[in-house]
Formats: sequence, structure tokens, C-alpha cells
Amino acid sequence: SLAVIRLGTRFRWQRLGVRSIGYDAFGVCEQLKSVTLPQSLKSIERGVFWRCSSLDSIRIPKNVHEIGQFCLMECNSLKDVYDEAQEPQRVVKLFGKATASHVTLHVPAMSVEAYKKAECWSEVKCIVPTPGK
Repeated sequence: SLAVIRLGTRFRWQRLGVRSIGYDAFGVCEQLKSVTLPQSLKSIERGVFWRCSSLDSIRIPKNVHEIGQFCLMECNSLKDVYDEAQEPQRVVKLFGKATASHVTLHVPAMSVEAYKKAECWSEVKCIVPTPGK
């Protein structure tokens, strides 16, 4: 069963230049625990990690400017989201209330206030600067 995804460290994803992950690509992968996405990524489509009930962390690269609706919906084990983008992405609905209430969002230090003001990210109660960034 699929437990860890590190796109960019295997299968030559970086060289291939993965720019988008499609609709529901990993939806309902209930054994998936953590995800590290490639730096080449620009967009994550709707529902990509929907109902990944064991997912506890995800790292979103700085070049991701679009995140689809419901991308992290019903990821009830999610604890840490590391978003490297300096400007918050615009998303209509990213989390469900149950998910957002226990997530810590780690963002660049200079971006903490912008994320707190961004509509979709404001669901997250704990937004902190990424250590060492």
C-alpha cells in the first residue's frame, strides 16, 4: 500500500518537470502518510489528496500558485502543512472544518500575516513561520 510520496526524489520527476497533479490523483489513498512535492510543480488540482485519512504532513513547493478546491478535505490525521510559497494561494475551500482545526501551517516568516488574512488559510488556527526560513 502507498504510504509515502516523494515526487522529485524518485522516478526522475524533477527531470520530467512535473507541473501539475491532476484531479483526485491520490484521493482516498487511506495508507498515505506524507507527501513531498517536486519544486517544478505549479498547480495541484481539485481533490488531489481528498480522504487520505492517514496523511499527517505535506510539503507544498514555493512555485505552486494554484491549489484546487477540496484538495485536503477529510484528511483527518493531517497535522503539518509546509507551504513554501511567499504569497498565499487562492483556494475556495481547501480543508473541512475537522481537518483545519488541528493543522499547523508552516510558512515563510515574512508571509505569516498574509496567510492569516487569506480567506482559505484563515480556517487554520495555527500559522507559524517555518524554522530557518
